[in-house]
Amino acid sequence: MKLNKSAYGILTLAVLTFLNPNFNAFDFFPDFIGAFIIAAVLSRASDVVPFFKEAQDGFTRVGVLSLIRLPAALVMYANLHTGMDIVPLFTLVFCTLELILLYPAIANLYRGLVYLGERGSAVGIVKPIKLFGRTVGIEWVKNLSLVFFGVRAVFNFLPQLCHLTFYSQRTTYVARRIYAPIEISMLLFLLFFGIVWAVITLSLLRAVRLRGGVADGIIAMAGEERLAEISRSASAKSHVRSLNLLWLAALFNLDIALDTTGGFNVLPRFIFAILLLLAVWSFFTRGALRLSALLSAICFSLVSLAVLLLCTEFSEVYSTQDLATNTVAQGEYLLIEILSGAELLLYLLLVGLTTAGLVLGVKRHTGLSPDGEGYSKSARAHHAGLIKLVVGFSAWLGAVGILKFVNIILNAFPQRMEAKEGYTVYAARLPWLGTATFILSLVLVLYAFYLSSTLKDEVRMKYGLPKKGEE
Repeated sequence: MKLNKSAYGILTLAVLTFLNPNFNAFDFFPDFIGAFIIAAVLSRASDVVPFFKEAQDGFTRVGVLSLIRLPAALVMYANLHTGMDIVPLFTLVFCTLELILLYPAIANLYRGLVYLGERGSAVGIVKPIKLFGRTVGIEWVKNLSLVFFGVRAVFNFLPQLCHLTFYSQRTTYVARRIYAPIEISMLLFLLFFGIVWAVITLSLLRAVRLRGGVADGIIAMAGEERLAEISRSASAKSHVRSLNLLWLAALFNLDIALDTTGGFNVLPRFIFAILLLLAVWSFFTRGALRLSALLSAICFSLVSLAVLLLCTEFSEVYSTQDLATNTVAQGEYLLIEILSGAELLLYLLLVGLTTAGLVLGVKRHTGLSPDGEGYSKSARAHHAGLIKLVVGFSAWLGAVGILKFVNIILNAFPQRMEAKEGYTVYAARLPWLGTATFILSLVLVLYAFYLSSTLKDEVRMKYGLPKKGEE
């Protein structure tokens, strides 16, 4: 049996997410996408192949660190008026933590692959490949991966040293002037090195896929008597992981605008959209959602990214007062309003399609099947209660999305306020609406946590696994 094309394709996407170097300490193509994908793939064999469980946990931690880095970067940028010295410190901390988590994860991943190739029937994994006129083995690819991520971390950090304030003003001036060429040259080198690393890594994956034997090796190591149990465990883990992503997405649906950020949301909706896309993809691969839900999630993510970029650019140039007095600012904000409207429509469509899939999942994939024997009145009531929880959660999601859009529309009509000093200031038309939206979003997070915990217990019941805390 060969590594199927869908698994090869999703792993290719995971590899490509690590290619982009950070620009000005910001990761525009977040690493958590690739880290979570690799962790999900490894979970399917973590019960069989040694080292895969450690690698899965390692890549999950890398993904969480990448998630934390995004809002932390926005807070850092909002505080740049106090000085640029924070940028090198920020980059050093996150690059160091990333290496501490990535190195053991990569090492355990390749140890597991070697173990599978040597002790299972997947000899194609450890068999060298011919590339660029030389023989390349799996150990060489592992070392190249470690070198690439180490160089990536160092080269992402070194240019940020130019942001430091030195005792000599001339040194500080020169450092500021050489920052751009140093940053660009290192970015180009990292991009070239990353492409070489990706080509070699994907060539090894392609060779493994064409040679086959991966699935057969895992089956042989598991044994026929454990195969059904491992399959049930993998299905349960997949559903639990999807529900965890759903709750995590709700957490990033909060609007947090600190006083130091100038009113800019430090948890951009794009992160929520990406996490929701990963959750929808996970449900889709298990047949719980249709292709239409996946396509709407992809479109929603792309539009959310466009809205994030436009809002970031707008906030750097204009203020609330400009929306009342500057026609150019009003014209540019109109584009944000139009895209936000499209974002809302896609959001509501995605919520509707996901709700339909989850309701169907409650009916078919819980431990209380309506088609089973002994489906009592209490069981029917239990099922109905779960469906009401799902529908209520979706309705709350929709309400929060509509409020966010209303807030964006009202921001275009700031109210005029006279200050005591005699000059005119402008404020939001309904300043309490943002607070109300935040409170409803916070309640949504708690609701999502309760719903995901309840459904995870149902999944564990369905697949005969102990509930959390009963292992």
